[in-house]
Formats: sequence, structure tokens, C-alpha cells
Amino acid sequence: TASTSINFPNAGSTPITYTVTLTITSNCCGPLVPLTTTITVNPTPADPTASVNSICIGGIATFTATAPSGVTFSWYDAASSGNLLSIGTSYSVSPVNAPYTVYVQSSNSGGCTSANVPVVVTPTAVPTPTAVPNISCDTGIVSVSILPAAGVTDYNWYSDPGGTILVQSNNSLSY
Repeated sequence: TASTSINFPNAGSTPITYTVTLTITSNCCGPLVPLTTTITVNPTPADPTASVNSICIGGIATFTATAPSGVTFSWYDAASSGNLLSIGTSYSVSPVNAPYTVYVQSSNSGGCTSANVPVVVTPTAVPTPTAVPNISCDTGIVSVSILPAAGVTDYNWYSDPGGTILVQSNNSLSY
């Protein structure tokens, strides 16, 4: 058995076709019929570009791959030998309570794959707002307020414990 290794590079973005001919000469028979074959070398796709939305603890993380174009994205739970989580431009997971990493890989129509690229989401803890003390000695309007918490944009005040009757949206309430 005889073999050889030949490097057929393809740093481009389209397949390249090579034709290879093997000529054989034997000691007893002289030249034999040449063997000719065609080899198609598909390009390796670029590593994917991906991002993830910012979330709070317990939120839904949506990982999104945006480049390169013309490829299929596969999402894995490990850098190598991982379990396939999803195929497509996005992958979502919930609830996320701690830093979470997924790995995305691009593959082209020729079956070539890129490296696995890690994408990490770190959920943010939202601080609890602080109630401002209030004392009322008479009937009438009572103001209830809180000190705003960093990173919080919406405050909704409800008049029932189930949070179904919205009274006002603001960081203070006159009731």
C-alpha cells in the first residue's frame, strides 16, 4: 500500500476543483494506465459572529448569530463533543440564573465547519427598591414612594396583592 499527502488549499469563499493524475511505472510491466480523479475543495466558513441580549436573573436569553451569510448555524452546550441544542440563527434558554455559555458553529453547503465560538450571557441582579418612610395622621391623600433602584426603568403600583389592578406607573404614588 502506497499513499501520499497533498495539500489542496482553499482560502477563498467558493469551491475550487483540482484534477490529479497518478502515473505508475512498474519494474516488470513499464508504464501502467494513469489514474485521474477530480477533487473539490470547499472553503472553510468564517467563524460565526454572535451576540446575546442583556437579561436579569431568571430571564430569557436569546443568542443570535448574524454572520457569515449563506451558512447554517448550530448551537452546542460544549466547545467540543457537545450536545446539539438547536440549528438556526437563534437559540433561547430560560430561566437563566447564573452565567451561561453556548457555542455556535457555522457550516456551509459543502459540509465544512468553522470553529465553535463561545457566547456567554451573565444575568444581572436587579436591586430591590427602598421604601421611603411615610406617616399619615389624618384622612386624605397619602403619598407612598420608593428610592429608585439602579437599572430599573418601570415601576408599577397595583391596588391588589395579585398585581392585576394597575393604579399608576412611576416611582411614587399618591393614594
